[in-house]
Amino acid sequence: VMIPPALPQKAPLQIEVTTPLCGVPTPLCVPTESQVPTPLCGEAFRQWLVGQGPLQRNGPDHISPPRVGLQNQGNTCYLNAVLQCLIHTPLLRGNLELAYERPWLGEDEQPWLVELLRLFREVDEAKGVGRPVSAASIAELILANKEFKRGQQADAHEAFMFIVARLLDACLALGDSSGRRPAGSPGDGYAAKEKLERESLVGYSFGMDVGQRVRCGSCSYASTTSQVGYCLCL
Repeated sequence: VMIPPALPQKAPLQIEVTTPLCGVPTPLCVPTESQVPTPLCGEAFRQWLVGQGPLQRNGPDHISPPRVGLQNQGNTCYLNAVLQCLIHTPLLRGNLELAYERPWLGEDEQPWLVELLRLFREVDEAKGVGRPVSAASIAELILANKEFKRGQQADAHEAFMFIVARLLDACLALGDSSGRRPAGSPGDGYAAKEKLERESLVGYSFGMDVGQRVRCGSCSYASTTSQVGYCLCL
């Protein structure tokens, strides 16, 4: 799968990462008491989730369903359905908002993260005036890939998995703030990359362990394997 090219220049979205999106977080700076960043991965993120109480998987209390429509970009109902599900995933929305608080990166660096956050914010702004929102920028990103053709319907689950893969790539490309190379660098093994994926924001929002156990009917020898899978549970 080829990463789509950058979109045409538009007004920049002013955001900054204050917490890592994968791996074990280490301080990027010394925050003030009024600006303590929320970790998005590793043991610190797990402890933060535990501290949220029984509704920890619902994200911050102020994240409420916006109930805002998305304009169709030409048989993009499948994409709008997936985006509405992401919009209504408080854990993803809330922590992505916490991670990006001040100017930080340009659209040509991590367009999927930038455009998804832009959509979240436009939806929040629109819910008070009752107008639909255009997801044209994200539609352009996904339609730049041969799996999804302009003007044709596509499978919503395939679109979800494609978007998850792009978000994972973006999270891992940013590194884990520990000074290590981004996942996927030459010399990194599959196990190291999978560990970072498990610890990423996407892993905590949608990740699950898929196990398989096979037993021989003759000698009763059993082998067990597991891998990371991603599922959208509303």
